[in-house]
Amino acid sequence: MERLVGRSLDYIGDVVTAIGERKGSTPGQGGGALPGQRLAPSGFTLPVPFVVTDTGGAFATNYDIQAAKPVYTNTIYVGPGGADANSGLTYALRVRSLKRAILAANALGGTVRILADPATYKYSDVVSSVQASWSGQPQACNLVIESSTPGQKIISLCDTAMPAFVATATDATVYVSTYTTQTPASAVIDMANLGVDTDGVSRPKELTRAFPAATDEATIVAAINAQAAKYGRGAHYLDATNKKLYVKLIANRVPDANLVVTSTGGNANFWLNQTTTSYTVWARDCEFWGCSGGFRVTSSTTVNHAAYLLDCFAGYTGSSHGFFTSGGPASLIMQRCGAACIAADGFNYNGGASLALSVTFIEIDCWSDRVGQNAAESTDASNNGSSAYTFCRGVRVNGKHTNGTNRTIHDIQDSQSWNLGFTAGPSRMAVGSGEARAGFACGLLTFTGWAKMWLDRCITTGMDRDLEAYAGGTLYAAPNCVLAAGQNAPPDGTIGTYAP
Repeated sequence: MERLVGRSLDYIGDVVTAIGERKGSTPGQGGGALPGQRLAPSGFTLPVPFVVTDTGGAFATNYDIQAAKPVYTNTIYVGPGGADANSGLTYALRVRSLKRAILAANALGGTVRILADPATYKYSDVVSSVQASWSGQPQACNLVIESSTPGQKIISLCDTAMPAFVATATDATVYVSTYTTQTPASAVIDMANLGVDTDGVSRPKELTRAFPAATDEATIVAAINAQAAKYGRGAHYLDATNKKLYVKLIANRVPDANLVVTSTGGNANFWLNQTTTSYTVWARDCEFWGCSGGFRVTSSTTVNHAAYLLDCFAGYTGSSHGFFTSGGPASLIMQRCGAACIAADGFNYNGGASLALSVTFIEIDCWSDRVGQNAAESTDASNNGSSAYTFCRGVRVNGKHTNGTNRTIHDIQDSQSWNLGFTAGPSRMAVGSGEARAGFACGLLTFTGWAKMWLDRCITTGMDRDLEAYAGGTLYAAPNCVLAAGQNAPPDGTIGTYAP
């Protein structure tokens, strides 16, 4: 399967190159392109596996993620009312948990489809030591994951049941739960307070995280009240030292069954974590709520995983990213995927320092909102909407990253990215934060080859700085970019232009 995936990307890239690079053409200068077609800029080393066309108001691609779906030989059925003692091989014998579905697929081997009824599968729902969520269960086969009702979501919720909340002595509208064995994460959801996300889907809002200067109750309560007033979503603070979770709900409601406390629950909600064999996962209509991180791909120097995600979402992470890679070669291809209420980065790509071209990423019509919640808004914690690291190569088309902290798009080390029609901002940081409150940034850590970014009709809004280039970074912005802040700041690197 690894060879098929690699060959398909290379093959499509060769076709695109053959179409675009005709005799006398100059990549990145428009020469030889079909009407409206954008050719990859000169110096960008990733063969782009689709054609990009300028439609005048946005960019369009001919990428067909459905064509990348592996051919499966078996199906495991999942849904409420099932039993994990079942085989899962028919709907009548469906299993109850997503974790059991992966275990059943692993036993079958090859390529297996998991067909799940749209529902919320909870980490706290445990039968015979098996959680109903994905629970970070590693796969040992190729997977196709789909909803039995297309368009309706398979939600894996990493949650924990907390001891009762009681009103604090300091403020009767702020409540505290004192826990012992539970593993709460610093992400809390209010199921009764819904809002429409960037993709038009209604999801519950988070209780924003407060950052008190001390851990005495009076200081904590004051910080929670200030944070709740600032965003109108309620607020929380996790005092892990004293094992206390403080919450304040919108409209000063008393905590009830609508208050969902997420759990660390392992490293990631869904984790493709295999270091000896390469696997592929193709998923649609999946949502990953809670856990330390959302959807993670971990490789090694000897494997090359591939993940294709369509209409997926990661949210409410406790300490890490929404969608991310680590450890070695991988391809993470996403279309219409989003990340919201994320502790660190919405999308984070990181390979291996000794590997050439270790991670390929593609974001088409992807978005993030309210990332960087693991640090106060005034802190430069290097939290980004999307960020690429060592030897990563990728394309971002028509993305929108809003209400983050720090630099919205930030690629460093030896990464390269081609960014078309991307909107960066506004930021949650205060106006005047300067260097940290930037739209697009390139470079930071020096590395052989240096980082490069190309921007084509990208937009910044609500930022202090449009563009930044640090040591080892070169950022090329086409003249058609709309840069509202009006300030380009190259601290150490180079900012230039190019003609798309």
